Amino acid sequence: MRDKKYNILFISRNFPPLTGGMERLMYNSYKLLSEEFNCTLIGPHGASASLSSKNRSHECSFNILKFLPCSILKSYYAASKTQFDLVFAGSGINSLPAMLVSKARNIPYITYTHGLDITYKSFLYKKIFLPAIRSSELIITNSNNTSDVAKAHLIENNKIRVLNPGVHTPTTFKTEHDLTNKLDITNKKILLTAGRLVKRKGIAPFIMSCLPDIIRKHPDTLYLIAGEEPNNQTSRPVTNEILKAVESTGLQNNIIILGKLSDNELTSAYQYSDLFVFPVLNDPSDIEGFGMVAIEAASNGTPTIAFSSGGIPDAVQNHISGILIPPTDYISLTKTIIDYLEGETFNITKDTCRNFAEQFSWNNYKRKIISLCYEAIRKNK
Repeated sequence: MRDKKYNILFISRNFPPLTGGMERLMYNSYKLLSEEFNCTLIGPHGASASLSSKNRSHECSFNILKFLPCSILKSYYAASKTQFDLVFAGSGINSLPAMLVSKARNIPYITYTHGLDITYKSFLYKKIFLPAIRSSELIITNSNNTSDVAKAHLIENNKIRVLNPGVHTPTTFKTEHDLTNKLDITNKKILLTAGRLVKRKGIAPFIMSCLPDIIRKHPDTLYLIAGEEPNNQTSRPVTNEILKAVESTGLQNNIIILGKLSDNELTSAYQYSDLFVFPVLNDPSDIEGFGMVAIEAASNGTPTIAFSSGGIPDAVQNHISGILIPPTDYISLTKTIIDYLEGETFNITKDTCRNFAEQFSWNNYKRKIISLCYEAIRKNK
């Protein structure tokens, strides 16, 4: 038993009720750290509803321009009431309030970075937030690719620790909350893409460049698109782009935009799909930091066909949990999907997918993130 239960101030705008992979990651990070430490959250409006210790949370506006000053003020307030041993910034944007309260109270802080945290092009971001990230006691990166990007932006190698996000491993399969309640998928080949509908996911280019040839070979194929645009998106250009691609290819009967799914529905979508398709664009200014959805697919026994871009090679093990295709090689992407639908499995099975996903279990993630927090705390003692 440890002599002392340390106090952590956890700052993250990416937190429920906001939705997405980062939000799930930060919620689970907070929850798991709370099992070992006394944690106080600075989060978005409504965050306390998902916590058991509501008295340990302070809420700010969803709007990032309002969240930042509010999180700074509330971090100072929380630190005036509690002697914190560590500040945990859930992303690069949260490193600024973490740094300020760290300097004021002589507390070490950790920043968890997700790719775009390092490469964001704004001049103001580079002048204010990158120095705050660099000043962290430790910088957690969500993939080896993000680690390489961090080093390229003059972040000290000895501060960087790679920690891939965790995923939930299902214990049941073909749940009662399944797709058959919504769709007629009998005798269909199912391709699935899931996640936030943002440009870098490459959904519209995939529809334009690959899907017509796939449908010509396999007219019974359905392409399901699950997810919605980010909460802070004021317009819907990505959705519009996808709809235009659907219209221009004339594949309205083969493409279904499902929108936001419940956890049970998404699990069902993974399990009923033949392939998870991850055609991420190769844009150095907007990289895919990790690719958690590929691990979620694998945990449900579904292989991923993906462009080898950004942090995706951490999330897809070639010929074990899926197939990695050179970025922008739509011809190879199309051929690989057709080959798989025609019975070429590349020695990938449901078991090889699930076994690969096991290493990303929340239990493993918990052990690693707790260890990193102790490392940062002890460095300051």
